[in-house]
Amino acid sequence: MNLVLVVGISGVGKTTLCAAYAARRPEICHLTASYLIARRLKTTVQNLRDMKVRSELLSNQRALAEELQYERRKIGRRPVLLDGQCVLDTGAKLIVLPPDELMVLGPTALMLLELDVDELLRRRSADNKKRPSRTAAELEIQMAVNHEAVSRYGLRLGVPVKIVRAEAAQFSPAADELFEMRR
Repeated sequence: MNLVLVVGISGVGKTTLCAAYAARRPEICHLTASYLIARRLKTTVQNLRDMKVRSELLSNQRALAEELQYERRKIGRRPVLLDGQCVLDTGAKLIVLPPDELMVLGPTALMLLELDVDELLRRRSADNKKRPSRTAAELEIQMAVNHEAVSRYGLRLGVPVKIVRAEAAQFSPAADELFEMRR
C-alpha cells in the first residue's frame, strides 16, 4: 500500500493541504498523526501538545504505528496521505524522531512542506493552536533541522523525498508524482 508521509513544522499547512488534496482525490485516504495518536491513547490532541518528555513522545510514535495499522485494516489497499511531524518542538528543545520510528509506519515516500519564515509566522499567528512561541530565527533553525532530518530519512528508508513549498500549486503535483511512483 502506498503511504506518503507529509511532514513540516507546526503551522506550515500540512493538514489543510492534505485534506484539500484528498477531497479532490477520493481514492486517497487522508489521516492525521496527532488524531490517530490521541485516539489510541484516549486523550486529546491538546494533551499531546503538552507532552515534553522524549520517552512520552517516542511512546506516542508507537501508538501511532498501532493506530495506523488498525486504520489500514479498515481502509484496505487505498493509498494513504499521512500528515505529521518528524521534528517535535517541546518548547525547551527540538526532538528529532529516530528513523526507526518512521520505518515502522511503512512510508513509501516522504514530503516535506516548507514556507518562508514570514509567511509561516503569519499563518501561526492566525490560528488558535497552542504551540511554543518562536522567533523568526528559531523557526529558520527548526526548518533547517526538518530539512536535514527528512533528507536523512529518505536515504535510510530508501524512499523518494519531495521538498515543496506549502501551497496547493506545488503540493498537488508533488503528491501525484509520489503516488504514481509507487504504483
